[in-house]
Amino acid sequence: METVPGAACGVHLCITAGSPLTKPASLMIPDGTFDKSVWALQKPCDLQELETELRAQIQRFRELTGQLPEHLDSHHGIERIPGGAAILVKLAWEYDRPLRQFIAFPMEEGDTPFEVPALVLVSSQNDDPLTPEDILERVREFGAADTVELALHPGRADEDLARLSGLTTGRNQDAANLMSETFGRFLDREDVQLISWQDLARSRC
Repeated sequence: METVPGAACGVHLCITAGSPLTKPASLMIPDGTFDKSVWALQKPCDLQELETELRAQIQRFRELTGQLPEHLDSHHGIERIPGGAAILVKLAWEYDRPLRQFIAFPMEEGDTPFEVPALVLVSSQNDDPLTPEDILERVREFGAADTVELALHPGRADEDLARLSGLTTGRNQDAANLMSETFGRFLDREDVQLISWQDLARSRC
């Protein structure tokens, strides 16, 4: 697996699709794949098994790339699982990495080793495509935040993707929005600065 020099590549921790690297009985269904109800229905799970699986995924990333991820995040938001947020925060401190917050959970300054950007969800759905103007309107709603992250799914919908995800044409729209002249002009503004996870400020606590 090759990486692009300077790119801030994180690990997308997942317990809702595919098969685990470990054998966490409380996170699996009989066929050996992840039990999505642990996340969707907040079905009780063994938190030690959850932590062990997440550590294994971080280690696999390290084996494949030769480096630690630049940040930690999770598919669908492991914060939704009771006890999941505490594990993610623990791993963020242990690996000294920024933590991407997908689902809001109460945090005070210093709870994580790095600043947590305000999350702006602007992903188009297949039946509800957004425009570049919609994205910028959502960004303006977070005007008081020093740092924001745009969360969306730009991509090219093809047959392979359709077999894996129900989100198809929405990804095409997200890509078009990011490449639009309207969004480009926004990025050229003097009061807008593009940064990576490597540029986030450390916690002052």
